[in-house]
Amino acid sequence: MAKPEVGFWPIDLSHAAQNDPVFGGMPWSAPRFSSHGYEVTDLPPGAVLLASSAACKVQSFRVGPRTYAFQYHFEWTREQIGNEDEEFLRRAGVTLREIDEQCALHYARFDEIATRQCQNLAHLLLR
Repeated sequence: MAKPEVGFWPIDLSHAAQNDPVFGGMPWSAPRFSSHGYEVTDLPPGAVLLASSAACKVQSFRVGPRTYAFQYHFEWTREQIGNEDEEFLRRAGVTLREIDEQCALHYARFDEIATRQCQNLAHLLLR
């Protein structure tokens, strides 16, 4: 990855994700918060691609029935997003002010989707 991916970016679910319990009830495409400087370029053996973005082909995948990997941060709160490391932001080419502006536009919907994803994960774990 040439530079870190930081901010709210459209992440698209694969067809496989539409039938996956962790992604149930979620939109096919929606802005999700990403903050990473590395990426998975090749899926592990037996993995199923679940989500992608323009900048990062592998945003999420599953191996087997209960092993998931995510590049985007559905677990981050608004406060955590606002405390992003400024040096990391600089390397990504964005400012904290730009992240705050993105939050104003996208955080409410992101929070709804993230809450749904956490509920889906909890339900899977309780089976």
